[in-house]
Amino acid sequence: MATEDKDFIPTALERWKVCSSAESENRELAMEDLRFIHGDQWPEKIKREREADGRPCLTINRLPGFIDQVVGDQRQNRPRIKVRPVDSQSDVQMAEIIEGLIRNIEYQSRAETVYDIAFEQAVSGGFGFFRILKKYNDDDVFEQDIYIKAIRNPFSVYIDPRSEEPDYSDAMFAFICEDMAKVEFE
Repeated sequence: MATEDKDFIPTALERWKVCSSAESENRELAMEDLRFIHGDQWPEKIKREREADGRPCLTINRLPGFIDQVVGDQRQNRPRIKVRPVDSQSDVQMAEIIEGLIRNIEYQSRAETVYDIAFEQAVSGGFGFFRILKKYNDDDVFEQDIYIKAIRNPFSVYIDPRSEEPDYSDAMFAFICEDMAKVEFE
């Protein structure tokens, strides 16, 4: 166990370097997209020249309307998780029970809002994330509740760049960076 603990930090640092270097260009392009969406659409050199000549830098920003349209379409046609029995050993009634459990988890987590946040981030900057977590139930020490949580800053997530699946289901590791007060950490 001590050997595993000793190897953990160097392994994590190595993986962090791989993630941050692999994703740096994509993240810079996403930041550029977000600046453009928020109205910073003039190249800096041309903007300075125009301001020096006393000419305006007009921006007619139509992108937020298009983003709202795509996000609105997603809200009107929400994808749903459907549980289906796949073989002769499966039970239709059990599939319905599992689907009901998933619906309860989504309801308790206010998952529609979580999904909306991730989708809008993906439309605006190219990627958005949410987490599926578990926490111990207050009533029972051994019982855990599953919940879905938004990740408000998609730039805080770094995922294994060797992952090939679009949903990163084959990723071997991921980092979610979060600022935390030292007192809270201790």
